[in-house]
Formats: sequence, C-alpha cells, structure tokens
Amino acid sequence: MPPIAAAPPPPDLATVLERTHWARDLGFAPLATFARFLERRDIAAGAYVFRQGDTERFLCTLVRGSVEILKQNSGEDDRQLARFTEGKSFGEIALVDHEPRSAAARATERSEVLVLTDEQFEALASAHPRLGTSVAMGIARILSGRLRMTSGRLVDLL
Repeated sequence: MPPIAAAPPPPDLATVLERTHWARDLGFAPLATFARFLERRDIAAGAYVFRQGDTERFLCTLVRGSVEILKQNSGEDDRQLARFTEGKSFGEIALVDHEPRSAAARATERSEVLVLTDEQFEALASAHPRLGTSVAMGIARILSGRLRMTSGRLVDLL
C-alpha cells in the first residue's frame, strides 16, 4: 500500500477548511466552493508527502498531524527547515514556479492533508475567477511570510 492513500471526502469539507489559514481569507461560501477542488489524503507516520526533486505540482493544507520540511545540504544530509501543524499549508513553491521540489515533506505522525493540484487550481481559477484570485493571493501571502522569516534568520547569520 502506498504511503499516501486517498481518503473518502467528509460530509462537509468546508468545515474542515474553517480550521485552516484559508478561513481568514475566504468566507464560508467561498470555502465550500474551494473545497470541491481539493483532495483529502491520509499520510502514514514517517511517509513522505513529496521528496526533494519531485516534479508533481501541488499544495497541501494540513488538517491533522504534523509534517517536517527537510532539505539536503551539500553533504546530502537532511536538515529540518520547518515543522508544520494543523491549519498550515506547504508545498506551494512547486505549484507556483513549476520547478522540481526544493525540499521534502515528511509526516512526523499520522497526518491528513487537503491537496490542491496544479490542474485543480487551474480548473478553480477558470470556473471561479474571483475565488482563484483570492486563493492565488493566499498563496502569495504564504510565500511572502516565509520569505520575511527566512530573511530575518539570514540577517542573524551575517
């Protein structure tokens, strides 16, 4: 059995989304629409959601469990860059820049994620342009926050 298996959708995925950062950017009706474009996946403890260098393009929102983001250094040792808990999203860079994954994501415990693939995002943006723009701005805010945090850490090393 693969480490990531599709889970049956809950009766109300929008309610699940209300516990994530997306809820502060979208109202309940847009959340319900957004939910129709997401896949729910269970991830076993220790399983990789994706690995550094993978080319699949998708963003994950963690609804249960925790995930660590790992990057190989020049000696090919994994270094933890971040750890995410419920409500946080990760994997957005590959969705935006269409490049191979710059880091890996591994579940530190049994976890559940909502997945937005590149194809699902395009379908969302086509069918619901305003909502697509709101989701794109949400992704931009995630990236902006991470860039600010990284530059703050970098300046301490200089």
